[in-house]
Amino acid sequence: MYYWNQDNFTGLKHIYDHFKNDAYFALYAEYCHFRESGLRKVAFQKLKQFIQHCESLDMKVQQHIVITLIELIYNHSAIHQLISDPLKHYLIKVFSEWQATEPHDVLTYQWLGYLCYEIEYYQKALELDPNNQFCLIKLAQFHLDKIDWQTHHLHESFLIGELEHAYEHLGLAQSLLEKIKPSDQKQKLEIDYRYYDTLLHTWENYKNNNAKISFSDWCDQYQIDFHEYMTFYYSK
Repeated sequence: MYYWNQDNFTGLKHIYDHFKNDAYFALYAEYCHFRESGLRKVAFQKLKQFIQHCESLDMKVQQHIVITLIELIYNHSAIHQLISDPLKHYLIKVFSEWQATEPHDVLTYQWLGYLCYEIEYYQKALELDPNNQFCLIKLAQFHLDKIDWQTHHLHESFLIGELEHAYEHLGLAQSLLEKIKPSDQKQKLEIDYRYYDTLLHTWENYKNNNAKISFSDWCDQYQIDFHEYMTFYYSK
Protein backbone atom coordinates (compact mmCIF):
# COMPACT_ATOMS: atom_id res chain seq x y z
CA MET A 1 0.00 0.00 0.00
CA TYR A 2 2.78 2.46 0.90
CA TYR A 3 5.01 2.17 -2.21
CA TRP A 4 6.53 5.58 -3.12
CA ASN A 5 4.45 7.35 -0.47
CA GLN A 6 5.78 5.36 2.48
CA ASP A 7 7.41 8.31 4.24
CA ASN A 8 4.05 10.06 4.30
CA PHE A 9 2.11 7.12 5.71
CA THR A 10 4.79 6.11 8.21
CA GLY A 11 5.01 9.73 9.34
CA LEU A 12 1.25 9.99 9.83
CA LYS A 13 1.39 6.94 12.11
CA HIS A 14 4.18 8.48 14.17
CA ILE A 15 2.26 11.75 14.52
CA TYR A 16 -0.82 9.83 15.64
CA ASP A 17 1.17 7.95 18.26
CA HIS A 18 2.71 11.19 19.52
CA PHE A 19 -0.50 13.24 19.82
CA LYS A 20 -3.26 10.68 20.47
CA ASN A 21 -3.34 11.40 24.22
CA ASP A 22 -2.93 15.17 23.94
CA ALA A 23 -6.07 17.06 24.99
CA TYR A 24 -5.59 19.73 22.34
CA PHE A 25 -4.46 17.50 19.48
CA ALA A 26 -6.28 14.18 19.99
CA LEU A 27 -8.76 14.88 17.17
CA TYR A 28 -5.93 15.93 14.86
CA ALA A 29 -4.17 12.67 15.76
CA GLU A 30 -7.31 10.80 14.72
CA TYR A 31 -7.28 12.68 11.41
CA CYS A 32 -3.70 11.45 10.87
CA HIS A 33 -4.69 7.91 11.85
CA PHE A 34 -7.55 7.71 9.35
CA ARG A 35 -5.51 9.33 6.58
CA GLU A 36 -2.79 6.75 7.17
CA SER A 37 -5.49 4.06 7.02
CA GLY A 38 -6.82 5.37 3.69
CA LEU A 39 -10.21 6.38 5.14
CA ARG A 40 -10.23 9.88 3.68
CA LYS A 41 -13.89 10.73 4.39
CA VAL A 42 -13.65 9.76 8.06
CA ALA A 43 -10.33 11.60 8.32
CA PHE A 44 -11.86 14.86 7.10
CA GLN A 45 -14.75 14.47 9.52
CA LYS A 46 -12.21 14.29 12.33
CA LEU A 47 -10.35 17.28 10.93
CA LYS A 48 -13.58 19.28 10.84
CA GLN A 49 -14.24 18.37 14.47
CA PHE A 50 -10.68 19.34 15.37
CA ILE A 51 -11.00 22.77 13.76
CA GLN A 52 -14.39 23.36 15.41
CA HIS A 53 -12.85 22.41 18.76
CA CYS A 54 -9.95 24.81 18.22
CA GLU A 55 -12.29 27.65 17.29
CA SER A 56 -14.08 27.24 20.63
CA LEU A 57 -10.87 27.89 22.56
CA ASP A 58 -9.32 31.12 23.79
CA MET A 59 -7.25 32.91 21.14
CA LYS A 60 -4.01 32.49 23.08
CA VAL A 61 -4.58 28.74 23.13
CA GLN A 62 -5.33 28.79 19.41
CA GLN A 63 -2.07 30.64 18.82
CA HIS A 64 -0.20 27.90 20.67
CA ILE A 65 -1.99 25.27 18.57
CA VAL A 66 -1.28 26.90 15.20
CA ILE A 67 2.40 27.44 16.05
CA THR A 68 2.72 23.78 17.03
CA LEU A 69 0.98 22.69 13.83
CA ILE A 70 2.85 24.93 11.41
CA GLU A 71 6.22 23.94 12.87
CA LEU A 72 5.19 20.29 12.65
CA ILE A 73 4.14 20.72 9.02
CA TYR A 74 7.25 22.67 8.05
CA ASN A 75 9.70 20.32 9.76
CA HIS A 76 8.06 17.18 8.31
CA SER A 77 7.50 18.13 4.68
CA ALA A 78 7.68 14.48 3.59
CA ILE A 79 4.42 13.90 5.50
CA HIS A 80 2.49 15.94 2.96
CA GLN A 81 -0.96 14.91 4.25
CA LEU A 82 -0.38 16.68 7.57
CA ILE A 83 -2.00 19.70 5.95
CA SER A 84 -5.02 19.94 3.71
CA ASP A 85 -7.14 22.85 2.52
CA PRO A 86 -9.51 23.07 5.54
CA LEU A 87 -6.58 23.11 7.97
CA LYS A 88 -4.62 25.55 5.82
CA HIS A 89 -7.58 27.94 5.78
CA TYR A 90 -7.89 27.69 9.56
CA LEU A 91 -4.18 28.39 10.06
CA ILE A 92 -4.33 31.42 7.77
CA LYS A 93 -7.40 32.72 9.61
CA VAL A 94 -5.77 32.49 13.03
CA PHE A 95 -2.45 33.96 11.90
CA SER A 96 -4.30 36.80 10.14
CA GLU A 97 -6.33 37.61 13.27
CA TRP A 98 -3.17 37.37 15.35
CA GLN A 99 -1.35 39.73 12.99
CA ALA A 100 -4.23 42.22 13.16
CA THR A 101 -4.12 42.38 16.96
CA GLU A 102 -0.32 42.15 17.28
CA PRO A 103 1.06 43.82 14.14
CA HIS A 104 4.65 43.77 15.42
CA ASP A 105 4.81 40.00 15.92
CA VAL A 106 7.28 38.71 13.33
CA LEU A 107 6.07 35.11 13.47
CA THR A 108 2.67 35.98 12.03
CA TYR A 109 4.22 37.48 8.90
CA GLN A 110 6.74 34.66 8.62
CA TRP A 111 4.11 31.92 8.65
CA LEU A 112 1.58 33.82 6.55
CA GLY A 113 4.32 34.14 3.94
CA TYR A 114 4.86 30.40 4.07
CA LEU A 115 1.16 29.50 3.94
CA CYS A 116 0.12 32.07 1.33
CA TYR A 117 3.26 31.96 -0.86
CA GLU A 118 3.39 35.77 -0.76
CA ILE A 119 6.78 37.44 -0.43
CA GLU A 120 5.22 40.63 0.93
CA TYR A 121 4.79 38.88 4.27
CA TYR A 122 8.46 37.88 4.34
CA GLN A 123 9.45 41.44 3.47
CA LYS A 124 7.31 42.83 6.28
CA ALA A 125 8.85 40.33 8.71
CA LEU A 126 12.32 41.51 7.70
CA GLU A 127 11.32 45.13 8.30
CA LEU A 128 10.58 44.10 11.89
CA ASP A 129 13.54 41.72 12.22
CA PRO A 130 16.21 42.16 9.51
CA ASN A 131 18.04 39.03 10.73
CA ASN A 132 15.11 36.62 10.56
CA GLN A 133 16.87 33.64 9.01
CA PHE A 134 13.71 31.87 7.89
CA CYS A 135 12.53 34.86 5.84
CA LEU A 136 16.00 35.63 4.47
CA ILE A 137 16.28 32.06 3.19
CA LYS A 138 12.78 32.05 1.71
CA LEU A 139 13.32 35.36 -0.09
CA ALA A 140 16.71 34.30 -1.45
CA GLN A 141 15.11 31.11 -2.74
CA PHE A 142 12.30 33.15 -4.30
CA HIS A 143 14.73 35.25 -6.34
CA LEU A 144 16.71 32.20 -7.47
CA ASP A 145 13.46 30.47 -8.44
CA LYS A 146 12.59 33.49 -10.59
CA ILE A 147 15.88 33.05 -12.46
CA ASP A 148 15.22 29.34 -12.78
CA TRP A 149 11.87 30.13 -14.41
CA GLN A 150 13.40 32.67 -16.80
CA THR A 151 16.10 30.22 -17.88
CA HIS A 152 14.18 26.97 -18.17
CA HIS A 153 14.00 27.27 -21.98
CA LEU A 154 17.66 28.06 -22.52
CA HIS A 155 18.14 24.57 -23.92
CA GLU A 156 16.03 25.92 -26.80
CA SER A 157 18.21 29.05 -26.94
CA PHE A 158 15.40 31.18 -25.51
CA LEU A 159 15.37 33.35 -22.37
CA ILE A 160 12.00 34.26 -20.89
CA GLY A 161 11.76 37.98 -20.16
CA GLU A 162 14.61 40.45 -20.00
CA LEU A 163 18.16 39.56 -18.99
CA GLU A 164 18.37 42.66 -16.80
CA HIS A 165 15.44 41.35 -14.72
CA ALA A 166 17.28 38.08 -14.17
CA TYR A 167 20.37 40.02 -13.08
CA GLU A 168 18.18 42.04 -10.68
CA HIS A 169 16.97 38.84 -9.04
CA LEU A 170 20.56 37.59 -8.89
CA GLY A 171 21.70 40.77 -7.14
CA LEU A 172 18.84 40.61 -4.64
CA ALA A 173 19.63 36.97 -3.91
CA GLN A 174 23.27 37.87 -3.32
CA SER A 175 22.41 40.66 -0.86
CA LEU A 176 20.16 38.28 1.08
CA LEU A 177 22.77 35.52 1.11
CA GLU A 178 25.24 37.89 2.76
CA LYS A 179 22.89 38.09 5.77
CA ILE A 180 22.22 34.35 6.10
CA LYS A 181 24.21 32.51 8.73
CA PRO A 182 26.27 29.44 7.75
CA SER A 183 24.04 26.39 7.34
CA ASP A 184 23.28 23.56 4.92
CA GLN A 185 20.49 25.68 3.45
CA LYS A 186 22.85 28.58 2.84
CA GLN A 187 25.38 26.27 1.22
CA LYS A 188 22.75 24.97 -1.19
CA LEU A 189 21.59 28.49 -2.03
CA GLU A 190 25.19 29.58 -2.67
CA ILE A 191 25.69 26.65 -5.06
CA ASP A 192 22.53 27.68 -6.93
CA TYR A 193 23.61 31.32 -6.93
CA ARG A 194 27.00 30.51 -8.48
CA TYR A 195 25.33 28.30 -11.09
CA TYR A 196 22.88 31.02 -12.18
CA ASP A 197 25.58 33.70 -12.10
CA THR A 198 27.67 31.64 -14.55
CA LEU A 199 24.63 30.73 -16.63
CA LEU A 200 23.45 34.32 -17.09
CA HIS A 201 26.89 35.60 -18.00
CA THR A 202 27.30 32.72 -20.45
CA TRP A 203 23.97 33.59 -22.04
CA GLU A 204 25.01 37.24 -22.31
CA ASN A 205 28.24 36.25 -24.08
CA TYR A 206 26.32 33.88 -26.33
CA LYS A 207 23.95 36.65 -27.44
CA ASN A 208 26.69 39.27 -27.80
CA ASN A 209 28.61 36.95 -30.13
CA ASN A 210 25.56 36.29 -32.35
CA ALA A 211 26.42 32.61 -32.15
CA LYS A 212 25.15 30.39 -34.98
CA ILE A 213 24.98 27.31 -32.79
CA SER A 214 22.52 26.41 -30.05
CA PHE A 215 23.10 27.61 -26.52
CA SER A 216 23.53 24.00 -25.39
CA ASP A 217 26.30 23.50 -27.94
CA TRP A 218 27.87 26.81 -26.89
CA CYS A 219 28.01 25.60 -23.29
CA ASP A 220 29.54 22.32 -24.41
CA GLN A 221 32.11 24.17 -26.47
CA TYR A 222 33.23 26.27 -23.50
CA GLN A 223 32.74 23.49 -20.95
CA ILE A 224 30.05 25.36 -19.05
CA ASP A 225 27.94 23.35 -16.61
CA PHE A 226 24.38 23.62 -17.95
CA HIS A 227 21.45 21.67 -16.50
CA GLU A 228 19.09 21.17 -19.41
CA TYR A 229 15.36 20.85 -18.92
CA MET A 230 13.29 18.41 -20.89
CA THR A 231 10.40 20.11 -22.70
CA PHE A 232 7.36 18.25 -23.97
CA TYR A 233 4.97 19.75 -26.49
CA TYR A 234 1.57 18.24 -27.09
CA SER A 235 -0.67 18.62 -30.11
CA LYS A 236 -4.31 17.63 -30.45
